[in-house]
Amino acid sequence: MLLKDSAEFHAELLTRYAELLRGAPYEVVGPFLDQAELIGRLQHADFLAYLVGYTIEPFQTRDPQHFLFLTPQENQALSAYRSFKLLRPWPQPVLRIGWNPQRGQGRVLSDEPVRTTIQMQQVGEAQIWWGGGVGVLWEAFLAKIPETGIGQERTLLHGLWDLIEAFLLSRGVCRIFTLPHDPAYEADFYRAFLAERGYRQEGKVMVKVRSVQVASPPESDCTKDD
Repeated sequence: MLLKDSAEFHAELLTRYAELLRGAPYEVVGPFLDQAELIGRLQHADFLAYLVGYTIEPFQTRDPQHFLFLTPQENQALSAYRSFKLLRPWPQPVLRIGWNPQRGQGRVLSDEPVRTTIQMQQVGEAQIWWGGGVGVLWEAFLAKIPETGIGQERTLLHGLWDLIEAFLLSRGVCRIFTLPHDPAYEADFYRAFLAERGYRQEGKVMVKVRSVQVASPPESDCTKDD
């Protein structure tokens, strides 16, 4: 279901921002919402955001070394690509203002909003490829969120990866490959983060092997667990 069509999403907006909306009309705007499928929600303390996925694109490569850390067979088994964005609601109420041209001053006539625009701000993104029981989690990171500290940032990052990995597992993936570094994070922080998630070093890449309870392609090996 698209984010903008989700009754649960709108109910949560009306509850969370009741003091701002006050029953006034509101409009939800954001990046490509006509294509944004609701994947899940991410909440910790006062932070709330929604993970959306865009159109799944067919993928096929004839290059056996498209991803250097995959075998030729794994590269050629990849069949789909998807991008994700983590979107955070940011209400922007429009108030009625009276303007005095003689004084060059204005004043708020009422604190009741005329209407409210809820801007869905991008605060994270991810990119993945998958096929043949293998997934490539190319990146999944958060934007810098000023009001979050290091501890909360780590918690939110784990939450984002939980959602992305769950999506891959639902597509029959049992081996997830990712790079051991990301320019958005310090090297020690990121390696410790990946270790916490169960990734292990294999050559120049980090790999996570999982047992899954979903249907998987017959050529994949989903019986291993780390």
